[in-house]
Formats: sequence, C-alpha cells, structure tokens
Amino acid sequence: MNISMITLHRVLNYGSFLQTYALQEYLEKLGHAVKVVDYKPNRFSNAQYFWSKNPKGKNNIMYALLYNTAVFPKKLIRKLIFDSYVAKYIKLTDMQYHTFADIKQHLPEADVYITGSDQVWNSNYNGEVDPAYFVDFAPQGKPRIAYAASFGRTELGMEEIQPINKLISKYNAISVRENSALKILDRLGRTDGVHVVDPTLLLNRDEWGKLIEKRKINDKYLLIYQLNNNNFMIETAKQIAKEKGLKIVKLALNRRKYAGIDFVFNNITPSDFLSLFAFADFVVTDSFHGSAFSINFNKELIVIPPEKYGTRLISLLETMGLPERVIYKNFDLRIIAEPIDYSLVNEKLQAERRKASDFLSSYIK
Repeated sequence: MNISMITLHRVLNYGSFLQTYALQEYLEKLGHAVKVVDYKPNRFSNAQYFWSKNPKGKNNIMYALLYNTAVFPKKLIRKLIFDSYVAKYIKLTDMQYHTFADIKQHLPEADVYITGSDQVWNSNYNGEVDPAYFVDFAPQGKPRIAYAASFGRTELGMEEIQPINKLISKYNAISVRENSALKILDRLGRTDGVHVVDPTLLLNRDEWGKLIEKRKINDKYLLIYQLNNNNFMIETAKQIAKEKGLKIVKLALNRRKYAGIDFVFNNITPSDFLSLFAFADFVVTDSFHGSAFSINFNKELIVIPPEKYGTRLISLLETMGLPERVIYKNFDLRIIAEPIDYSLVNEKLQAERRKASDFLSSYIK
C-alpha cells in the first residue's frame, strides 16, 4: 500500500531523524511504499533557527547580535549535516509544505495516512494544537493511524482538550509511545489506544548496521549523552567510569571542556552518533533516544530523566524491565554491581516488536 506519513523529521536532532528513518524502513520491510510529508512549519524556518531573540534569557539586542553571530557557524554545520541526511535517507513528498492549508490544498495521495512517532502531539513543543500532525488533511474514508505518537506530557491543558478530542476521534487506530499517553486517551474517550515501542526499537542492531560508522574511540569508554544541564549526571558518570576503569566520552551540544572528560564530540553525523552508542561499554543519559539505542545495542546504562518530559524515559525503562536503572538525585554503585540481563530484556523487546507488527498489520493490508 502507499503510505503518507507525517512526523517531526525536520527537527535538527538525532532522535527525530532516526525515528523517522526507522518507521519508514520498517513499513517498507512490511512491503509498503512510504512517503514522508515534508512539512516544515514556520517554527522550523531558517530565520527561527539561526536567530535567538532572547539568548540565555537576556533581552538585549546587542547581546543577541553578538551571541547569534558567535553560534552561527556551529548552527550552520548542524543544519547542513541533518539536511543532507534527510535528503539522502528520507523519502519525502515532492512538495514541501509550510502550513496545514498547504497540505490540504496540495494533498499527498496515499492509501493510508499515518501520524508517526516523537512528540507530534506535544502542543507546548509545537506551539499549538497543529491539525497537520493529527493527519487531519486525510480525505474522508481513508484510514488514519497513529504509530507511537507522543504527547510528551502526563496532562493536557484545558484549552487543548476540545480540539484534540475532536482530532483523535477521526483515527481508525491509535498507538502511543508512553503509558501516560494511554491515560490521556482514556480521559478523552479513546479507550482503544495501544502502547507500542518507539520506531528506533523496531530495527535490530544488524539493521542499524548499514548506518553505523566505524569505531571512533579505541579505548573502552563510558558515553555521556546529556541534553539538560545537570552536574549530578557528570559526577555520576565519573564515579562509574572510575569504578569500571573506562575513559569518558561526552556527546554535547558544544565544545566546552569538562574536567575529567577525556573526549568531547559535537555536531557529528547521525552515523557517528550511532557509532558512539554501538561501541560504548556504558551509557549515562537523560535522552529518550539515547536510552532506546542503549537498550537496542545491549549496553550497560544509567538513565537520569529530566524534570520536563521525563515520563518518556521512565515508561521506556519500565517497559523493558529496567526501572532500577532510572535514578534521580542519589546514586549507589550497588545499582550497577550486577550487569543487565539482556536475555530477559531482549525477550521483552522481541515481544514488543511482535506487538507493533500485529498492530500495523491489522490496519495496513
């Protein structure tokens, strides 16, 4: 069947690109033809990306000018990397859309319309309840399916309930990425929601292999993948690395030097991102997709969920039977005394893959 899929593929981060690629590849493995709706709303425009009005909370035009000039080269490199990977690996619609009205006017033809994964239904992140991410452009009578969609939160705002309720009522089938999203759906009257794993977990290590670059660090190492400022994470990683005799590698958004960190990488390609996880001996992260790839590649890990949108990580670790690997403000080395039994984790992961396959096969034939 011909599938039209919409997701957050233009966000310049590893998880967004890789989950788009994974669902596209998985659906094609099932025998379908996939086109990703190249939806790039104004919040993803170059002007929005390259110019921060109030950098670091400072409402000062001169500071903003100096700051944006200083970070421009780094942002440009990042944009060029992700744009090139999207162009090479994601099968996009011929037309790029900037508004919901654009999609309605120039409708991509398909047999089935799918909302893909990531925080597509997070109105705080999207700046609004965007009907495009609810495939509200699909023609009447064409199946609408959501795979591993995420609200990114445990509660909706009062102003969101009515429009979201109307939009989700049009779906033929809904699956979500977090258990908390099932509760939201229940409160909205959709009691038929299904919990499924993130698309990145649908592909196994061998299937990811064609994207993984060669090993970047010869030493055994602990990888820190940190998206939020948290000194506790750095100190925890140092403690583990000392206990295990590992070098410390940090994947960061900047080239800042950290005391006790042996290697720092930033602005690397998605292939290099996968490589750092594939060859790590231990991972400490506050990232959802960092956690997902650690589990998929059978890595020892500790997850420190952020205060904002942290339920995603907790739900993932609970689903995989690893709740004890989630820590908050206290860390005891006894937590990692016994290695993770990945024979049990992989059984759960295989069961989740079968569940995802059954869900998709039931509605896409």
